[in-house]
Amino acid sequence: MALLLLLAALISATGSNNVENYVIHRKTMTWNQAKEFCERRETFLPVIKSEKENELIYQMAMKAMPGGGLRRLWIGLRRNGCSWTWINGTQATYTKWAANQPDNWRQDGDEDCAHMWFGSGAGSHDRHWNDIVCSRADVYVVCQRYF
Repeated sequence: MALLLLLAALISATGSNNVENYVIHRKTMTWNQAKEFCERRETFLPVIKSEKENELIYQMAMKAMPGGGLRRLWIGLRRNGCSWTWINGTQATYTKWAANQPDNWRQDGDEDCAHMWFGSGAGSHDRHWNDIVCSRADVYVVCQRYF
């Protein structure tokens, strides 16, 4: 019975837009840990190529983790020198940065990873991206399946 409940929870948090599938995990970890976590499952941090994909991931996160608070979800985007590159090596052509982002705000200049804000506490940042230190460990994980 517990296995059926686990399977039902996984299915309910899996969405398809006829191109990619995503799985939201209710685990928090650093960007590198999230990357390895997804890879162990033969998946990867998401490469978001459109508003439709961004919205799908957002809606899945809200469904998997409803409720209050400002939450963050790792995406597969990382700073490479002066540009932002997806985990698959492609340049970011679609972006959904929040206002004034990316800003590399920390004085040591190491906000090299990107996340999506979601949750009732996100306000105007909801669905938007921000740069953040890769070692931040309170960020949730979404993995994208290979096709």
